[in-house]
Amino acid sequence: MIRLTGRSGAILGLLLAQGAPVGLLVLFRVFPDAPPDYATYLYIWLGTTIVMSGLGWALGRRAQSLAEANVLLTLLARQDALTGLANARALNEELERAVAHAGRTQEPLSLVIFDLDHFKDVNDNYGHQMGDHVLKGIGMLLRKQARIDDLPARYGGEEMALVLPNTNEEQASQIAERLRTMIEAGAKDRTLAVPITASFGVAELDADEAAFHLFARADRALYLAKNAGRNCVKRASHLTDPVSDPAMGVP
Repeated sequence: MIRLTGRSGAILGLLLAQGAPVGLLVLFRVFPDAPPDYATYLYIWLGTTIVMSGLGWALGRRAQSLAEANVLLTLLARQDALTGLANARALNEELERAVAHAGRTQEPLSLVIFDLDHFKDVNDNYGHQMGDHVLKGIGMLLRKQARIDDLPARYGGEEMALVLPNTNEEQASQIAERLRTMIEAGAKDRTLAVPITASFGVAELDADEAAFHLFARADRALYLAKNAGRNCVKRASHLTDPVSDPAMGVP
């Protein structure tokens, strides 16, 4: 904007970055007693426009870079660094959303959790680097087997989970059994480098059940699998007394 008053004048330019105002550029006439030189104002205005365009582009790029960095930080805050799976925070948040969605739509929802059997022995006998290699391999296997709406996650050291929307307990048990077989086969053919098996717990969401209670029942089913000798799949519906089941005492 150009504003002239008698022999004095000024140029004001609003600096924008991606449509948002970030500053104001003001140019005053240097010699107020001299006659107005409109050509000079034109040159200054054109120069200011060029400067503002360059500054706006630079600020826009900076804003874009900051936005991209924020997206990356958000992703990293929800991702397990070793396996690339969702971490415990993301699992909790997404399980809450899945439970709320299932409550609205009356669609089935199941949760599979599993624990690598005697994983401490892998670290003790082969070293933590080998343990990390096994965890990465399991994570890759879990991602490949997950459907587009499923959420694979690592929520503990050797503890992983799979949130299965629109899936009942029978279907979830079949998925868990397939994963168990693939982990055992990978250990035998050395795809996972060392012998390893996994124990699985499966639970389907009950009516009006909270997310934490669904997880607790899947966890009890997991300990039932460990109590049964490990390397197997157990369902929460197998629990005769979900509150005081003796499997809860298995380490």
